[in-house]
Amino acid sequence: MSPPPDLVTALANHRRGRGHPIPRSIKSAVIDYAVARCAAGDSVRATAIALHMPIATLHAWLGATQKRGLVPVEVTCTATLARLQPTLRLECPGGYVVHGLDASQVVTVLRGLS
Repeated sequence: MSPPPDLVTALANHRRGRGHPIPRSIKSAVIDYAVARCAAGDSVRATAIALHMPIATLHAWLGATQKRGLVPVEVTCTATLARLQPTLRLECPGGYVVHGLDASQVVTVLRGLS
């Protein structure tokens, strides 16, 4: 899927650098196009090249659109027979699970994720 010619032209004709921000309408159109291409299986790199724009800029624009914030966390406590100390199991939204930690280790992991 090639980018709309008017979008490439708008990006090319815009003066670049500090103090010359891209208009919101162009930026929104670029983000919409990039999201559609990524959903179709194309990489951010290929999309940036097609738009003739820096890859880092497109990554930053797409990253800024992602919703960040708190996510629900469920903390459960289990006791093992080998050691009668309670351990915690941390299930993260990304799909990975960490278990066998004590409370201070869970806090360290959560701080590292934020």
